[in-house]
Amino acid sequence: EVPTMTPLFRGHTELIGNEETGLPNCVVCGACPRACPSNCITLEGKKAENGKGRVLTRYILDFSKCSLCGLCVESCKFNALRFSKDYNLVSFNKDDFVYMDLIKRLEDQNRCKK
Repeated sequence: EVPTMTPLFRGHTELIGNEETGLPNCVVCGACPRACPSNCITLEGKKAENGKGRVLTRYILDFSKCSLCGLCVESCKFNALRFSKDYNLVSFNKDDFVYMDLIKRLEDQNRCKK
């Protein structure tokens, strides 16, 4: 039986993609890792091909350290982060809660919508 998730439920953070391109809205400004008191977020980016801004290449979330405070989501001025609705996260292995590639997860979500 799948429970109905309340609107205020907080799962781990996930990236929000641009509706037109499907790419993450993240501009690699670094506000979310700076706001995180648990130091569970790591960003990597590269210079955009058109020379304007940066493009996200890796977004790593160590959910085993996350306190679900929401400061990362609140600090983002580019509508790039939200809380997921994943509720049944269970494992005996701590490494299962280090989300190494949230960009791939976003791509998979976009693929399922089509």
